[in-house]
Amino acid sequence: MADFDLMELISAPIIAMNEAESDNAARFVELLNEFAFRKNEDTGESVLEKLKFSFDRVDPDGQTRTQNVEIPLIHFLPIGGIAIDQATLNYALKLDPQGDTDPNGKLRLKGRLADSSEKETGLSGNVNIEIKLKQIDLPQGVLSMLETTQSATVQTEKEKAPQEPLPIIPDDFVSAQLLELAPRYIEAGQDNMTTILFEFDDAVLTNQSHIDFELSSWPKSALEFEDKNTFSMTRRGKQQIQFLASPIIDEYSSKTDIKLRILARVRAADGDIKEQQISIFLPRSKDAETPALNLSKDK
Repeated sequence: MADFDLMELISAPIIAMNEAESDNAARFVELLNEFAFRKNEDTGESVLEKLKFSFDRVDPDGQTRTQNVEIPLIHFLPIGGIAIDQATLNYALKLDPQGDTDPNGKLRLKGRLADSSEKETGLSGNVNIEIKLKQIDLPQGVLSMLETTQSATVQTEKEKAPQEPLPIIPDDFVSAQLLELAPRYIEAGQDNMTTILFEFDDAVLTNQSHIDFELSSWPKSALEFEDKNTFSMTRRGKQQIQFLASPIIDEYSSKTDIKLRILARVRAADGDIKEQQISIFLPRSKDAETPALNLSKDK
């Protein structure tokens, strides 16, 4: 009987068991893909396969209704596999007392499987292998998928009735109220802070739309915005706007109105974008005790 490297004699069965477990895991994934999913031909994505059926049932009120049921096919598949729980290897080896050395000068022991007739070993047989199998634990990903798809989807014909259409967003879908202007008038080179309350039409809230706002001024160069001149809102609320009154306003006639212009845009349910422009007149009089703060809507 030929002699073998002792390391190979010990490691070969262990490597074989690891490869067997790897093959079993690959087969598990293969079965899962084959029976639990199907490929969407248009997108190439994997889609959960479902068992679909319908039946008629009589409600307590005596009416017969059709129920449609969808149950993920994965709940009917025995997708568990097996794994090696414990392996016991009993070797009956006979070592070569001489051995040899590898290229690095390390001692390499050699041996062979002892024959049952070699009484001096005190062992009978060659290699005794005891393997215990157990049901493998399902991967966490499969457990999560089973939990997500736990309930069957049941629909009655009544439940499949078309939903009410979303309300149409009107042309005037937002209103603005100037709460504060500090200082109470504007003059050239002056920093100003405004606080504006925006309120949305109910249709905007029902559509769960958000409104984008873009700030500008009239005349165009009258105001310089120190912060960003765009912002978005999804519900009623206050917005602070900071701007610098340009030195150029001293060149305007005292009768020239300075406006903070706000362009609002909202996307309707049908995808159309509606716009509404609001202008806020900014007082220029430093003599008035309480300058009038008026709002107007530009059509």
